[in-house]
Amino acid sequence: MREFVVFYIYNKWYYHNISENKNGVVTNLVYNITFNSNDLYYCTQVSEFIKQYSEFSTSQLPILIDIESYSKQFIQKSKPLENQDKWNLFKLLKERQLLPNGFQIAEDNIFEYIQKVSEFIQEITENTAFLEKERFENIEIPVNRIIYERQREGIAVDVESAKERIEYLEETVFNTKIKLQLDFKVFSPEKKEVQLNWLERNGIGITGSIERTFKNYSKLNKGCQLFYDLIRNQKDLDSFLDILARRGGNSRTFPSFHGFGTITSRITLREPALQNIRRNNRRIIKPDEECTFLYIDYSQFEAGILASISNDDKLCKLYDSDIYSDMISNIGGTIETRDDAKIEFYKFMYGASNLLPAVNRYFSKFKKLKAYKKKIEKEATENKIIGTEMGNYRNVEGNIEISLSHVIQATASLIFKKAIIKVNKEIPEAQFVLPMHDAALYQVNNKYDFEEITNKVKAIFIHEFAEQCSGITPRVNDSEFYS
Repeated sequence: MREFVVFYIYNKWYYHNISENKNGVVTNLVYNITFNSNDLYYCTQVSEFIKQYSEFSTSQLPILIDIESYSKQFIQKSKPLENQDKWNLFKLLKERQLLPNGFQIAEDNIFEYIQKVSEFIQEITENTAFLEKERFENIEIPVNRIIYERQREGIAVDVESAKERIEYLEETVFNTKIKLQLDFKVFSPEKKEVQLNWLERNGIGITGSIERTFKNYSKLNKGCQLFYDLIRNQKDLDSFLDILARRGGNSRTFPSFHGFGTITSRITLREPALQNIRRNNRRIIKPDEECTFLYIDYSQFEAGILASISNDDKLCKLYDSDIYSDMISNIGGTIETRDDAKIEFYKFMYGASNLLPAVNRYFSKFKKLKAYKKKIEKEATENKIIGTEMGNYRNVEGNIEISLSHVIQATASLIFKKAIIKVNKEIPEAQFVLPMHDAALYQVNNKYDFEEITNKVKAIFIHEFAEQCSGITPRVNDSEFYS
């Protein structure tokens, strides 16, 4: 396997052959480079690579590694919440003193730059390869092959529906901003620093992310509800505007997939972020002609993982009925719906310090869960990192309370990725389209037996869940994507 770092600038592809320590520059990827499907290309411009490669070749893509995703896995750190700007390799290299502060990319120093990128990749690989290499080779590379082929093919969209939703969302976002200004004296509520300041002034600590925090407190605080609605509706609006603005004409969109999109290794999409679209806006996503969507959704996914790996018999039995329904029945108060119960569950996982007394009492009855949580936090305190049985370690020094959440969410990502890899290998009739948090969207050509394909895909998703979580009997739903 040959390894390259590639960088596109000045209408040329500059590359460094890591394996042979050689530099080169080409104007056309396909005509000027002899590709092997097992060659590995580290790149920050994966979308541009796929676009140009596909214009001249129908051959299988080489192994593409998004440097952002790679660095998240091998550095094992997430950015501080107050610095959650867009990831920037250039800044990262300066922070790690691989580039001087005054360095600016110019035509005469491009090879120097990509040489430093190569050094960065080799450095972080050597530091954590003993923890992450198996995960990278057996999970992340196969997942990248699947998602980048989907990115290459694009996703069918209903442009007229997108236009209608844009009009509605623009009005909704505007009205929400006005309400925040009039009722809460919050100006420019779309800005991250304003949101952080508002949470701090109201004594609300961050749990997971800004968006997650607003959701967690949306029922208790009207301001949080408005902020949450603003963030979610703005995301959908941005996605729809992106669909209309980018290539693909009136039929397809080509989102940017990121295989290790979060520190817990969730697959994410950008430009547009289709996996985050609210259910009432999903009509813009369509199956290809003569195909039908197959939507596979894990039931109580993270709750089931927590029950099994903590080996808490009481919690495992509740999974077989419904953990969230039990929370509604036994906590009461403001916990009236499944969404309310899920919010409290996630707050518990994130180690929130201000859980309702009734919620604390509820979780305290699970003795083995309590012991497991202490064990995880002790392990994290001693080792300063926490992960899964196959990589995805995270540095939690100074942030021990998130240890349980990381283990559960990272395990969920591992199960999910194993499932889509196996489906891709064994059931080619099921074409992967999108990850949707705890669910996967496939499409099946109408010439195949839809029920048979559905049962096969469900069986694989159940198998991967059960293999990782033997303490429960996993449940997987095939549900309606649009409702």
